[in-house]
Amino acid sequence: MRNVGHRLFAVVFVPAVLAALLCGCYEYRQIDSMDAAASTWKLKPDNQMSSASDTDAKEGDAALKIVCDEGWLNGLAWTDPKADESWNDWDGLAFWAKGDGSENWALVEVWTDGYNSRRMGIFPLKNNQWHEVRMAWADLTPTGACNIGEAEGNMPSDISFLGFGKSWTFTPAHTKPAFEVSIDDVRLVKGVAPSRRRVSIDKLPPVATAIEKMKSGRPVTVLALGDSITATPGNDVDYPEEVVKMLQEHYDNPHITLVNAAIGGSTTYKGRQWLMRDVAGVQADLVTIMFGYNEQPSKADIAGSTQRWMDRMQLYVEEVAGVMDRAPACMMLATIPGRDKNWNALDPYAQAVRDFAAEHPNIAVADVNAHFKTMGKQAYQPLMGDEAHPNDAGHMEMAKVVYEAIIAMDE
Repeated sequence: MRNVGHRLFAVVFVPAVLAALLCGCYEYRQIDSMDAAASTWKLKPDNQMSSASDTDAKEGDAALKIVCDEGWLNGLAWTDPKADESWNDWDGLAFWAKGDGSENWALVEVWTDGYNSRRMGIFPLKNNQWHEVRMAWADLTPTGACNIGEAEGNMPSDISFLGFGKSWTFTPAHTKPAFEVSIDDVRLVKGVAPSRRRVSIDKLPPVATAIEKMKSGRPVTVLALGDSITATPGNDVDYPEEVVKMLQEHYDNPHITLVNAAIGGSTTYKGRQWLMRDVAGVQADLVTIMFGYNEQPSKADIAGSTQRWMDRMQLYVEEVAGVMDRAPACMMLATIPGRDKNWNALDPYAQAVRDFAAEHPNIAVADVNAHFKTMGKQAYQPLMGDEAHPNDAGHMEMAKVVYEAIIAMDE
């Protein structure tokens, strides 16, 4: 799956780029020629990465070459681009990039009001020749709920940090390869449109459509999305795989298969950030999704933070459907509780999932939260390997709940 992301990136983005070139739609304004960037851009952190002048520049005298050492997940070369009010008249960023030929992806990151207002976009490193990358502001996914330009304090003129590099979710398996990318001639661009297609949540088919395919013996792909509870690193048993085994047996259909694209430590906004790398190229019939532990509700604003989390969930599901040829059915898992200190912490998110499904009857719910709460904390604790993660027995219990919720949709 990871090998098809860059191919789909080309399929989706290149036609749009060619069309724009043919009609002469793009207009540019330079932010940084990058001729002197090796001495003027800062490094974060400076002990695990380096920068140098790439004299094989696309434009001008030099480009910025960014190198991250093996064994490190984060690294950015960054600058304050000195944005002003005129930036609000532009549609996004453009730059020339030269990758290292690997299957990895690079990061472009901007901040509008400090670290907690980050927006991030990605581009593949497969192409080791100079090529242009264009990103609309809306292609830079926010850590919060608002895209640049959608709310006061989130305008392009507020950008005070612009960086290129890699992020901690560098690969789905958290491997830490060496990293190299060259960047040249960073510009503002007009005429670039957002590339993230969304399918309205109400347009997703019900789970019953996937069940009909299972019953008929046709191939069915289940895509599991989420954080480490779903990615299940180190477990001998994991609930997504067990669910598929149960469905294969129940419907006597060996052609029901699983793609697990969950990432340990992930969040709704990280899922959106890495959409083109981890989901593009998968044609799922049924998507299961559970997030929450790594982005718990704010105690100071439970209702507001819960609503923002649910908004990001919806955006992610709609964008997941948007990169597929046909929209998949969706089952949301009501976020499971923590073993002890977080026994009640995720309840607002679980209730938000229930309420969302009540408003959108085509979205199904596997209420693993209610199942474990009904058991009670004392009975639940032996099913957990730690505060956040179920052990093998816990995963089997989750699998039963999800399986039963799916077959309950069988009319």
